[in-house]
Amino acid sequence: MGTQLGDLLESARHRMFVGRRRELASFEQAVAGESPRRVLFVHGPGGIGKTTLLLELRTRARAADRTVVLLNGREIDPSPEGFQTAVSVALGERTAPGPEAQLPPGAVLLVDGYEQLSPINGWLRHDLLPSLSADNVVVLAGRDAPDASWRTDAGWREVVAIHRLDHFDEADSGELLARAGVEAAVRPHLVRLGRGHPLAMALLADAAVTGTVPDTLAEVPDLVSELLESLLRGAPTDSHVIGLATCAKAWLTTEDLLRDTVGAEAPAVWAWLERRPFIACGPRGLWPHDLARDVLDAEFERRSPERYRSLHRVVHDHVVGSLRAATGLDRQLLAQHLLYLHRKSPLTSAFYALRAQGSAAVVPGRRDEHDQVLSMTERSMGPASARTAGEWLAEVPENLSVVRGSDGVAGFAYHVFHPSGSTMEAKDPVTRAVLEHVAREGPVRPGEQVDIARFLAGRQEGQRDMYAVLAGAASSLIAWVSLPLA
Repeated sequence: MGTQLGDLLESARHRMFVGRRRELASFEQAVAGESPRRVLFVHGPGGIGKTTLLLELRTRARAADRTVVLLNGREIDPSPEGFQTAVSVALGERTAPGPEAQLPPGAVLLVDGYEQLSPINGWLRHDLLPSLSADNVVVLAGRDAPDASWRTDAGWREVVAIHRLDHFDEADSGELLARAGVEAAVRPHLVRLGRGHPLAMALLADAAVTGTVPDTLAEVPDLVSELLESLLRGAPTDSHVIGLATCAKAWLTTEDLLRDTVGAEAPAVWAWLERRPFIACGPRGLWPHDLARDVLDAEFERRSPERYRSLHRVVHDHVVGSLRAATGLDRQLLAQHLLYLHRKSPLTSAFYALRAQGSAAVVPGRRDEHDQVLSMTERSMGPASARTAGEWLAEVPENLSVVRGSDGVAGFAYHVFHPSGSTMEAKDPVTRAVLEHVAREGPVRPGEQVDIARFLAGRQEGQRDMYAVLAGAASSLIAWVSLPLA
């Protein structure tokens, strides 16, 4: 019999496959009997490459002369009978389900969409899998991590390997694009745009090879729709969809914020969001993976721009209200929330870029950091400004905000708030000139203050330094929304 189309497809997929070295090694060790592992769990969000990995595992198992059964949980009735019938059909048998439908010795069972089979998870663990031959290998792939019973049972701990699929690194992303025929010149841009998401990288590669290289996700409607389908699948109600939109809009989503966007359904929506595999949970709230955020943001804005703008306002008002009520370091965190909400503004681009490097915390400065601040001031603005800054810091040190790097202060901002009660208001020529202008053009009313962003600098590029811009933007936002400014 000649070569079949399926053989050509399998060969093409194998040539295009990149990455997943850890998972491949674990599988091949199991197939070769070099590991006690016989059941592999692979989990991760939609579009992360679970199906692609299973198809590659099928190719490798066949190359090792193993019988392979590949099942899709979405196509199986989640019952013992339904599962056994699917195995029987995959083996080419037409017998009634039962022991005769079991895997032959040495066979490899690959199950995609395992989250769809949760009703028979217990049966598989207690009955079916223990009955298999010791040289069978089983791979279960789904969106959700295996429940605790797979990890806490002493027997299964020795037999099960759990692999969470992560996004591709830059090298694997670039290799995928290269194998797809994307020109070298545009690969770095697509790597940044796709953020290592395998499905996104594949669709971006297709767009680049067959048409115009997109500048943003919004320019690739097929990509956005494909990704959104995997992200929105399973949203029970409109409130859950709004919850996803809230996650896309806000830097961190809390249950308090959800109460403002979905009302009384906030606890249920929170619980649902927390279980989504593309959403992470930390001590201060929830956030989606960057690509998921980009896709959701683009699609919600396209589908319902007015409604999405209204949601923006709700999130904005919630953050501002929280910032006004907060104290201490909570203010710094909320200021970063507000900066992220306006991340497309040139003023806040520094925050968006530096946050990816883990260096975006704007915090109150300490006295032991004054020498570093004054050194930066002198380099950027000269000795006279440094002397004035030193006098301000000596009298009113609490108005200093800094961004700290691994080797000290990376950037800072210092504000003067009039009336300060300091003699420096008269001695500092810049502050004096500002206050004279205010008195002449629009005198402050009782209880009002004037904010003067007096000094700003960074270690590398002075006032143009991204850390300086970040410190100035965050500290200014705190002042603008929390003080009675004129």
